[in-house]
Parts: sequence; C-alpha cells; structure tokens
Amino acid sequence: MKPNGMANIGLCIKGIIYDLSGGQGVERTMNFSQQVLPITKDPDKLANEQKDPEEMTIRELRHQIAAYKAAYTNTNKLEMEMYKRITIPMASFIFALVGAPLGLQKNRSSSSAGFAIFHCSHLHLLWCHDLVWRLG
Repeated sequence: MKPNGMANIGLCIKGIIYDLSGGQGVERTMNFSQQVLPITKDPDKLANEQKDPEEMTIRELRHQIAAYKAAYTNTNKLEMEMYKRITIPMASFIFALVGAPLGLQKNRSSSSAGFAIFHCSHLHLLWCHDLVWRLG
C-alpha cells in the first residue's frame, strides 16, 4: 500500500489472459485492449515469489509449459527439468535391473568393470544435462 492508503495500479495494454485453473493446461484465453490491475504487493516482492523450475512440482511444470507454448515462448529448460525428474529415477531402476544379475555371477573377471561403466554413464548424463542447459 502507498502511504496515502491507495494500492498500486498496473495498466496492461493489448494482451492475453490465460486461465490455467484446470488440471490439463490452458482452458480458455481472454484478449484485452486495456486491463487495470490493482497490485497489492511491492513489485520487488512479486519477483522474489516466482518459483524456479527446480522448485516446481511436475504438475506446475506442465501448466507452465502449456502457458509458454500458448504464448509461443521457448520451453526447453522447463521441459528438460520435467523430463529429468522422470529419467534420473528411471535410470537408477534400470541400473539396478542390469547390475543385480551381474553382481550375482559367481565367476567375475574384474570387479572394477561395473564401477567404470557406472561412472562413464554418470558422466555422460551430466554432460548431456549441461549441454541441454547451455543450449536453452
């Protein structure tokens, strides 16, 4: 609130409002030529309340991706974050499925071969993550 008790007013000109209240992304849109928005919080505090992709749930990421795609905005980082949350646990599960039979073999020629395979695949995962993050 301003010192005289008045709220901050925001004026938007020529825009679109996206309704994300449904469970599956953008439900409806509203075009406007002029929209007055009463702002009750300080703009600096609003910027601090925005979530990073790492802080969002998968559902929030899906909603954000749908809104960005509706606005024809680049969604690569958001999609990468969402898919990373699915693929990393899945990779651990697959390593366990592959590693358990190898660990149960009686005649092992080298105990460090599995360790080397694990580290090579982990480095490859980190390299791909870094590459996608830099390319945006």
